[in-house]
Amino acid sequence: MHLNDYAHLQTLTESQRHQLKHIQMLWSYYRGDFKKWLLPKLLPNGNTINDNVQLALSRKIVHKGNYFLFGKGLNWQLSKKNAVTEEKVLSQIWGNQETQNAFLSELGINGGVTGNYYIQIVSNQKGTRVKNLDPTWVFVTPDPNDQDEALEYDLRFMVKDELFRILHKNLGNGTWDYSKEKYTKARWEYVEKPVIWPFEWPFIVSGKNLPNPNSFYGASDLIDAEINDTINLVASNLNRIIRIFAHPVIWGYGFGSSALTVDSSKIITSTSESAKLEALELARDLSSPQEYLKFLRTMFSEVTNVPESDPDRLAIGAQSGFALEVLFNDLILKTGTKRNFYGKGLIELNRRLLELSGFGEDNQTQLLWPNALPTDKQSETTSDQFELASGLVSKRTLAIKRGYDFDQELEYMQKEQANQGTLGEALITAFRNGQG
Repeated sequence: MHLNDYAHLQTLTESQRHQLKHIQMLWSYYRGDFKKWLLPKLLPNGNTINDNVQLALSRKIVHKGNYFLFGKGLNWQLSKKNAVTEEKVLSQIWGNQETQNAFLSELGINGGVTGNYYIQIVSNQKGTRVKNLDPTWVFVTPDPNDQDEALEYDLRFMVKDELFRILHKNLGNGTWDYSKEKYTKARWEYVEKPVIWPFEWPFIVSGKNLPNPNSFYGASDLIDAEINDTINLVASNLNRIIRIFAHPVIWGYGFGSSALTVDSSKIITSTSESAKLEALELARDLSSPQEYLKFLRTMFSEVTNVPESDPDRLAIGAQSGFALEVLFNDLILKTGTKRNFYGKGLIELNRRLLELSGFGEDNQTQLLWPNALPTDKQSETTSDQFELASGLVSKRTLAIKRGYDFDQELEYMQKEQANQGTLGEALITAFRNGQG
């Protein structure tokens, strides 16, 4: 659903319209729908020359930040002991590791672009699942006494040409209700009347992408995306200059009244002593505008805390772990901040999922974030062995860190040990019976 397709814009308040316009502008940067600074030129043969250059650096900023956040996946375990059943329930809701990682990756993109993420808990006869909501069409009424909390969630969606919304309201005293409405004849009508939600918390978990103090809404990765427009303007002008002056412009006189057609494979001659032929070339080189373009790209990476992957700077083969940390220091710090905001929401989400599943309200999840930077497997293994031998971590924690299901692997190992024991007993019996 796009703004131009949205026939009922009048149903939004002024602040909601402003929010919608702002978020759609951010999505346009992410999707590469940039301004076209130069008018295309129509050639006599009907072809069009378009010198506009559109570098989708904004999308790269979002993706690179998301790779560092969720690119290597995320594992977790419950803090309390002997929570095997609870962890299995969470695994059933989230699905396999690939499904979970795909969900988190798209969640990070939604948050990176718009500044906020929203996860809906869907529970019905088919079971319980989590749904990644499009922040563009989620309108929140924040609590004036607590900017981290919401008084109402308004979820808009279209079914063909019809507009619907789900309202999830805080009635006070820890009570929430929800209803479904349809916009008909310039007013909202109930499709499903208000129903009390049987928990003290809403079925939507929301959070910020980056800090934005004293506001319910977080900061986008693209808060300075206007620089991308300037970069495209400079690149487009450079592209036009290079196209026009890619070959010297031939000019001359004394070759007759008709226009001179130059063929580089032939020699041009004239019988007129006054004839003259010269080439018009670019008066100066392009090093200055090229350096300016490079400067703008560097500034974009600086203000977004996402360094460019310049091969001359990286020289990956020669970089130590410490050197990589220095090179990506800003992005690592930014990722750490993001982990706090996304982690807070995921911990609360898992707590609600387990309460919904009948396991009480005190289940806390421990998140195991991987190292975002490339790692040396041998050094990592040595470090893990040291931590295990020193009693700093458990085998379960290390198994989850490496992406294994500890309970499943433990079950496999117990079966293998039992089979080995049975095989050993059979060999001893056979030996005693003279069959060995």
